[in-house]
Amino acid sequence: GRDSMSPVVRGIRSTMAGFKRDAATGFGLAAGINVMGLATRAIGAVTDYLGDALHAAQEEEASIVKLTTAIKANVDGWDGNTAAMEAVIRKRMALGFSDDEQRDSLAKLIGVTHDVTEALRLQRIAMDLARLRGMALEDATLLLGKVAGGNVGILKRYGIQIRKGASATEALAAIQKMAGGQAEAFGKTSAGASARFEVAMGELSETVGKMIAGPAADFTSWLADIVNGGTPAELEIRAITDRILE
Repeated sequence: GRDSMSPVVRGIRSTMAGFKRDAATGFGLAAGINVMGLATRAIGAVTDYLGDALHAAQEEEASIVKLTTAIKANVDGWDGNTAAMEAVIRKRMALGFSDDEQRDSLAKLIGVTHDVTEALRLQRIAMDLARLRGMALEDATLLLGKVAGGNVGILKRYGIQIRKGASATEALAAIQKMAGGQAEAFGKTSAGASARFEVAMGELSETVGKMIAGPAADFTSWLADIVNGGTPAELEIRAITDRILE
């Protein structure tokens, strides 16, 4: 009957009440830990991205300085204007080559050709060769730079056959004929689309890096205060955690 079941019911109720208390405490602790964990991961992700962005902006600055220095040292009468060259670089980014790797390529080629226009022409051939042979633009640039400098025989190491006694001009023309159109063809593939996307993301990082370069020190100090405690943000996080654990 009812009276005989009362102790059982009371026992079940007591057990459930204990479970609720334990669950509330356990879940509250887990939630508090989770909040702090999420906050830590979020801060870490932001600082990692901003650090990468700053690094990207610094690398772009270095690539610009490297190229302009190479031009000053190798091109007589250069007027210091890089607008036309940068316009070509931006256009060639559509082929999946970043502006930084293009500037590095041009700096090397200008050291050989002593002419900006010729360096741009050779770089375009290097881009086709890079896509044809699956080479990095830097490697293709170094190879063409050696050929332009008269070392035609080096092509044999790469399986590129040029007639014996060919001049540097003839060798470069043969390479252009062999690899012509490869960069544009690659750009129309899914791999080319991925390369363009990576370049675009790199440009975005550079832009963000330039924007935060000035206030980066203040931002880092603010994050340090959060980690060390005592800032309004830290106190709020602690208050939320305390309410959860109550």
